[in-house]
Amino acid sequence: ILYYLFVDISKNRFTEIPKEICQLVLLEKLSCYHNAIRSLPESLLRMQYLSYLDLRFDDNDDLSDHSG
Repeated sequence: ILYYLFVDISKNRFTEIPKEICQLVLLEKLSCYHNAIRSLPESLLRMQYLSYLDLRFDDNDDLSDHSG
């Protein structure tokens, strides 16, 4: 298990969050802005320490229906 607290995959043209990132169980902050992410993997829900997820400027119209 890898122990990263912050990962930045911004500006990479990802269409989804790589599954390897969801294996970082202690991850607290994930920055994914300026990609093309349209949906979030269910495994993201198991990341109990994740308190910050930046999806600004992604092509994520589908995600807006799920925000608080």
